[in-house]
This record gives sequence, structure tokens and C-alpha cells, in this order.
Amino acid sequence: MTGDVIRLPIAPEPSVTEPLLLRPNEVAALLGVSRSRVYELANAGAIPSLRLGGSLRIPRSRLVSWIEERTAEGSASPAVRTREARTSGQLAT
Repeated sequence: MTGDVIRLPIAPEPSVTEPLLLRPNEVAALLGVSRSRVYELANAGAIPSLRLGGSLRIPRSRLVSWIEERTAEGSASPAVRTREARTSGQLAT
């Protein structure tokens, strides 16, 4: 076993059955927000997205990275902080 190197993937490889691009309703279900909220976040540039023809799509890998970055930082995007302030009764600044 001396000299053997075991390489572990940094992130799990996506399954063949998992789409690379997610629809807004799929992202909404994953994040626990409404489909409209996903469109708002994407249009504001708060979450990574792209247009494929006229359809909005969110790259799965970039969404996962986006979530991990915000989780590691311990902070939410300004759009999310604004919503949290509204729901807690505070005014957004």
C-alpha cells in the first residue's frame, strides 16, 4: 500500500439523471421559496442564472456553489436580507 494515492472527489459527480440546468420551479422547491421569488432573485443577479432561448435556467453546480459560499460566509445576499428584515418587522436599509 505504500505509495498508493487515493483521490476523493471534491464534490460528488452529478448523476446522469440529474439535469445540469434547473427550471425555476425546481429551484423554488429546493430553496423553499416561491417560483416568483426565484425569478426575482435571478433578474436581480442575486442567484446565478442564464437564458436558454426565452427560458430561465439555473445551473445546478453554480447554484450549489452559491449556497455553499453563502453558508460558509454566514451571510445572505442583500435580496435575502431585505426579505428577512421585512418578515421580522424591521425596515430594510
